[in-house]
Amino acid sequence: MKALDFVPAIDRSYVPSATHGDIEFYLKCGENVAVLGEKASGKTTMVEQICAQNGYPLFQQSGSDDVVSGDARGAILMRDGATVWIDGPAVLAAKYGGIYMLDEGTSADQSVMSSLFSLLDSRRMLYIPETGETVKAKKGFRAVYAGNIRGAHVRGSLMDATRSRFQVVIMDDPSHVSEVLCSRFVKGVKKDTLSGQTRGSLKGCLKALMADVERLRGNFDPRDIKRASKYYAAGNKGEGHMTVHRALELAMT
Repeated sequence: MKALDFVPAIDRSYVPSATHGDIEFYLKCGENVAVLGEKASGKTTMVEQICAQNGYPLFQQSGSDDVVSGDARGAILMRDGATVWIDGPAVLAAKYGGIYMLDEGTSADQSVMSSLFSLLDSRRMLYIPETGETVKAKKGFRAVYAGNIRGAHVRGSLMDATRSRFQVVIMDDPSHVSEVLCSRFVKGVKKDTLSGQTRGSLKGCLKALMADVERLRGNFDPRDIKRASKYYAAGNKGEGHMTVHRALELAMT
């Protein structure tokens, strides 16, 4: 089979979440990504559609209590009366230069990911003891870990050794995008139009609206920031907030 045979189909009804851009960015940069979020928050669909839209082959594995560390590598099965080795999803992803995704990762034992550490870090290779083969990942290989979280126990969902090999993104947490966009917007205003205190207030206001900003894609008029900054300077923060909010709405239409 060809790599394209493993690319998911595009779903025309899919609506990107606020986190879509972050994860797509990291994957384009060749990074492994851990997507953590509440149950049924759309993590799996989002990764599938990022792969579909970018032509990435996707090899998925669902985590559960029954999944053991060797399953990602593969298994020895009976075929036509003989035993044969069948590559697992992680090995297939490495050979095709695609994306290996462990879905429902928090339901699987931590050893599933630890068994793949040599494939997930800079070595990008994996030894298969059952066959004696050493698989070297083809260019384009990366991994996605999708896990459920509850409340404030976010990064505790991953052990340190696993987390160090992934960029951790919290589902629908716009903090990654907000830092980049806020800096871009504020720097776009002439320094003499904003005092340091006002600049900080405006940045705080924009960060509060970042659930919408991911859909903005940078089409923000700096004049709206200047107008909002004047309201802040006058001490009318409520009006400044509404000015920025209206500008965001206009930019998204």
